[in-house]
Amino acid sequence: MAPPILDRLRDFIEENRLLTPGERVGVAVSGGVDSVCLLHLLRALVDYRLELLVFHIAHGLRPESATEAAFVEELAGRWGLPFFLSQPAVKAHARSHHLSLEMAARELRYAELRRMAHETGAVRVALGHHRDDQVETVLLRLLRGTGLEGLAGIPPVREGGLFVRPLLPLTRAELRQYAEDNGLAWVEDTSNRDITIFRNRVRLLLLPHLRKEFNPGVDRALLDLAAMARETLTILEEELARRWPELDVTEVAGGVTWSLSAFATLPPALARLAFRRLFARMGGDPGRLSFATTERVRRFVQGTGGARLAIPGGLLLERRHAVLFLGRRHPRPAIIPRELPVPGSLVLPDGRRLVAAWWEGNLPAWTDVGREEAFVDAEAIVWPLWVRSRRPGDRFYPLGLGGSKKVKEFLIEARVPREEREAVPVVVDGRDRIVWLAGLRLDERFRLRETSRRILRLSLAP
Repeated sequence: MAPPILDRLRDFIEENRLLTPGERVGVAVSGGVDSVCLLHLLRALVDYRLELLVFHIAHGLRPESATEAAFVEELAGRWGLPFFLSQPAVKAHARSHHLSLEMAARELRYAELRRMAHETGAVRVALGHHRDDQVETVLLRLLRGTGLEGLAGIPPVREGGLFVRPLLPLTRAELRQYAEDNGLAWVEDTSNRDITIFRNRVRLLLLPHLRKEFNPGVDRALLDLAAMARETLTILEEELARRWPELDVTEVAGGVTWSLSAFATLPPALARLAFRRLFARMGGDPGRLSFATTERVRRFVQGTGGARLAIPGGLLLERRHAVLFLGRRHPRPAIIPRELPVPGSLVLPDGRRLVAAWWEGNLPAWTDVGREEAFVDAEAIVWPLWVRSRRPGDRFYPLGLGGSKKVKEFLIEARVPREEREAVPVVVDGRDRIVWLAGLRLDERFRLRETSRRILRLSLAP
């Protein structure tokens, strides 16, 4: 016979060092049966003398959101516990960062829990994930494609002990029975029955089918797989910790940088793990990174493709000379048409400077001409020059292509992220002919010829 739930909870807490007696702990309570049981069980750990705070995140995505918030507030008041409410703007966050509503809600949920913990002095935030969540998560990640960290499932402790999950050894059925035995009320989240949501289809359709038709012990098999993955992951993490100083990870404006050369020398397994750590540092869920994504990252670091790579979760990876940069993707501002003085310069909305200068003397070898500069036959230009963003229908003659191409198609093929395309400076002449897609390609009609007598150098400066 299994020991009582409270004893199993206490054993799990002690085994994984989730809580220390006397700590101030924020409890994330949605109002569902799992989180209500979590709060009730933590109150029952009287020997721990925990100072409990109730945190509720109202995402506002369903009509019941206000009712759930009121229920949790009333529950906290009835049990004599401080109540803290957050109402993040999930839809706006999803739009501005090009995320699904599910991903945006998850990002903001953790961000708000961190903020609430900091502002209230809570040293832990207890979350209500249980054994069934673990099973579903491992299977879900297998279906989507994942690495060792994904297979390891939901960790009991995250972010240095800030987030803890005391309910992981307990099943959904056990928690529901506990709630009924103790006369606990809760609210049902109707979205949990919506089979258009992938996780719900796994829980409601796929897992029951696997248990019935393939393996009644599939839950245990998935949990064992997660345990073995965690054991292997521990060994890799120890080796990565030894080599981590080589990466020279540095916090910078908008993200984080680290050594390109040091990263490139890591064995593949360590490189994948290191990137997952950096991805998590920027607020991403490492379990959602597929093997294909981490392989694209490794190929990118080896110099394959452009200078930027879009990463799931609204992040962008960039090669910046000797370092790699990982940060949030923000749409760059469009360029209002302005005349480019010659000679002279313009400061662009994103802070870069477009410079025009007359060139005299010998030209550099074409192999020494970078993408950030172009040498133009000034006599082919109808003056003046203008700088603007791309426009629908823009077409030019990329040097070396032997024909015309739509600017939109060229930018896509050049792997310029969607949110940066409006910020690509388009230099045009007085007849609105494209002279140079700054930083990308000169137009064939304005290239230098043997007969060229006046040469204009255009360049982009940081």
